[in-house]
Amino acid sequence: MSTLPPLARVPLLVLGLLSLLTGVFAGLARLGVEVPALAAVHAGNHAALMICAFFGTVISLERAVALGGLWPYAGPAAAGTGGVLLLAGGPLVAAQLLFLLAAATLFGGGVVVVRRQLALFTVMLAVGAACWLLGSLVWWNTGNVHAAVPLWLAFLVLTIAGERLELTRFLPARPAAAPSFVAVSALILAGAVLAAWEEDLGHGLFAAGVLAMAAWLLTFDIARHNARQQGLTRFIAVCLLSGYVWLAFGALAALGGGLAPAHPLHDITMHAIALGFVFSMVFGHAAIIFPAVLKVKIPYHPAFYMPLALLHASLALRVAGSLLELPALRSWGGIANALTLAVFIATMVVSVIRGGRPPAPGHTGPIRCQTFREPRTMNRTLRSPLFRKLGRCLSALACGAALGLAAPALASPDEVVMYKDPNCGCCGKWAEHMRSAGFPVKEVASPRMDLVKQEAGVPEALGSCHTAKVGGYVVEG
Repeated sequence: MSTLPPLARVPLLVLGLLSLLTGVFAGLARLGVEVPALAAVHAGNHAALMICAFFGTVISLERAVALGGLWPYAGPAAAGTGGVLLLAGGPLVAAQLLFLLAAATLFGGGVVVVRRQLALFTVMLAVGAACWLLGSLVWWNTGNVHAAVPLWLAFLVLTIAGERLELTRFLPARPAAAPSFVAVSALILAGAVLAAWEEDLGHGLFAAGVLAMAAWLLTFDIARHNARQQGLTRFIAVCLLSGYVWLAFGALAALGGGLAPAHPLHDITMHAIALGFVFSMVFGHAAIIFPAVLKVKIPYHPAFYMPLALLHASLALRVAGSLLELPALRSWGGIANALTLAVFIATMVVSVIRGGRPPAPGHTGPIRCQTFREPRTMNRTLRSPLFRKLGRCLSALACGAALGLAAPALASPDEVVMYKDPNCGCCGKWAEHMRSAGFPVKEVASPRMDLVKQEAGVPEALGSCHTAKVGGYVVEG
């Protein structure tokens, strides 16, 4: 299947970054900060530039790479071009139609994924794209960008939550997880749609749903387990958990009326969700998404924590300025937000330079098993060389048991859940081998295998074709 080569994707990303840069300055203009005239005139387009033009481009580009083919790239191209058209002062309706085209393309891609694999998380990703499409329709029909904001926020929240839902499969099954996720998502969706006609009721339902989603993510997400890991896996978990806290904080402000444009809590609501929550997700997953999209290598470094710490500190400063009714403090917080994004981009650029090119395609490594249940009371003992050697032996035996090599007489084997790339054919042979050994195997086609492996704690050097979960272990081979 033909697709857009990595170098040809760079201009699409640049279009999104232009909207990000101007959108950030336009946001500062809304705080009373003196900015270049080009950005100041777009203060009213701040939400459209950040959500439709920037996040729309980035999310659509990442999804296009995962889907393969050429047609999905119409999404990021339309979103990026719509942002540039806004910046150039072109007809507003033309920019709106381009955003509609981008959202429709993303939704179409979501439908394709659902047809390939019908699962709750794939449906939720399609629903998230539909929220972007509906919000853009509301903006186009009413001319009121604020009426579209709840639906646009639902697009971001449900997209992120849907991707996190996929990774809960690596944890022991919890019966309440899926039904509660559906209920919370329905509440968010109902509030976002209703807000276009009954603003107060819709905002209240939406805020309650977002608060419940934050609680769901803090309760069921794998990030709580991965925070006990090391390196990039732990960094991602810290980003996620801190982002969920901001999501809850923004929802509480929204319950206080903060979704209304003139409300004193409006700035807190919008930026706790769109900056504290969403950008925490961006910071956490950049080292996975950028390599997948641009085919560059971004090795983990502890310096990744610096922009994350700056993000939370600057946002806390901005929130304090709003709560204390100190406009100058809020403005300084906004300026620090902008500088944080600059530090983040610089950190990623330096990391790309450090990393060079990734390993050649088809690189494989040995099988690796990992359990998420790490004893807390024996950490010091387990660090000794003797116990490390013993641990390796036990891990090898565990892998053998999981594969049916060390326990062929197992009466009732656990189900094997195997994640594979939708375009991969060889993984099916491994599934057939496991079935012949007596294991029930469920095949899950995931366009985000890079994220699946990272969240499962599979080191990059050991990454192979498919990733499977069996009996509480992760098997890579």
